[in-house]
Amino acid sequence: MDDVKFKTLWEKLLNNSEDIRYTYKPSETFSDKNTIVPQDATDTFSSKDTISPENSKETFSDNKTITSSENPEKEKAYTKTKIEVPLDTKQDYTDLKEINRGGMGIIYQARQKKLKRDIAIKKMLSDKGKEKFLAESLVNAYLEHPNIVPVHEIDTNDEGEILLAMKFVQGISWKDLLYPKTKEQQDRSAEYNLEGHLGILLNVCNAIAYSHHKNIIHCDLKPENVMIGEFGEVLVMDWGIAVDLGSREDEVKETRTFKNTEINHPMGTPCYISPELAEGRGKDISYATDVYLLGGILYEIIYKRPPHQGNTIWKVLLSAREGNMPPFDESVPYELRSVCKRALQGNMGQRYQKVQEFQKAIQDYLAHRQSIIISDKAKKILTEGENLFEIQEKLKEINFSVLYNKLLQAIAGFDQSLELWQENVEAQQGRDQARIEFAKVAFLNNDFGLAKAQLEETTSSIEVTELFNRIEFARLQHENISKKWKFYFRLAIIIIIAFLLVIIRLSTTYKF
Repeated sequence: MDDVKFKTLWEKLLNNSEDIRYTYKPSETFSDKNTIVPQDATDTFSSKDTISPENSKETFSDNKTITSSENPEKEKAYTKTKIEVPLDTKQDYTDLKEINRGGMGIIYQARQKKLKRDIAIKKMLSDKGKEKFLAESLVNAYLEHPNIVPVHEIDTNDEGEILLAMKFVQGISWKDLLYPKTKEQQDRSAEYNLEGHLGILLNVCNAIAYSHHKNIIHCDLKPENVMIGEFGEVLVMDWGIAVDLGSREDEVKETRTFKNTEINHPMGTPCYISPELAEGRGKDISYATDVYLLGGILYEIIYKRPPHQGNTIWKVLLSAREGNMPPFDESVPYELRSVCKRALQGNMGQRYQKVQEFQKAIQDYLAHRQSIIISDKAKKILTEGENLFEIQEKLKEINFSVLYNKLLQAIAGFDQSLELWQENVEAQQGRDQARIEFAKVAFLNNDFGLAKAQLEETTSSIEVTELFNRIEFARLQHENISKKWKFYFRLAIIIIIAFLLVIIRLSTTYKF
């Protein structure tokens, strides 16, 4: 897709959104470095009706300006699928109390008289998104899973408004746990460390693995669409733009939502979306699409910001479209970084192809957590040893026994870490570095055998080879010097003995 078409498609969505205005005013900070994500970038877009912008221009980058066509080519219809649900008007809900409101509808807490329980009622604000609303209802009802909010029924009220009755969940959105604002949210957020958030993500993976089993792709996974219940239950919400990859062979073919092959418009939340969603490549939507979104959530758990960043909505969208890899740093364990990077590959073929693979990688990381903790401690000890060695070298007052002890502690720590997890790359690299440092200290102390013994246990590299050769050369020099001293020492002994013999002989001669 060329830049003009990409920009035109997104302009239509932005212009046609009832609750999102076509502005670029930053309103939310996601990092300590004040990286700004526009409000538009955190909202979900999906539309079948389009409005063509007139003579609009927007800069996609610092050196390239894209101009939309004055007479853009008329786009194909968003979908050919007709979503229909038979409805009646029997009322069973009382005491409706509004608890949330969005661009498409209102959510109420209500009382279901027949079963004497509280439920949630979602009501459309207008008929404009009727098919989307019905599709979400049918998909939600189709996916019966502990981590997906149960749907009780769909109905109409006396005014003919469509109502969706769901389980009433008392809790907090995952987004509010990550970015708490109120005192209550802050208290709840304090209960979750990295492992706690990864536990939530694994539960989300359970729900998505099940939906994929049913050939349903969510397409809008983000913390805002996950609810954490009062007792820790995790529920995936908002299946409004989910797509169907086709009915399973063992099921009756029924229309619930739009087929992926019918999607020809961008959709999703800009700061999370995958390249195929950003360009509206419906035929490319697959299980790997949701894997990308899960990778984006993992990135946000780690760094407290979404994967796609920019000062304007267009920079965010361009980053998503090109599949730009967000920045990573080494403060995060190597294994977790690797999982996140693979999930966020712009090339679909390079991602995990199934949610279960992504989930297993996170579970492996958690299982290896103790190994990583021990490795991190050993790394700190190694750093202390390196710094101490550097200081003592400058002062020319080296305490070899202290350095030996510190570096041996680091080596032992890395060994223990690798006993728990042999494939711990950081522990392998740390142990090699500790052995190299130990060899340098031993070399300086003329403990050539000790230095060589450490290097022989180290993974081969140019640095190791060069250091080994230097040590061997120094050892040979030291041996040559030792041989010379031994020769001179023996010669001196012989001279002394000869001198004594001469003295003795002279003494004997003098007596006679």
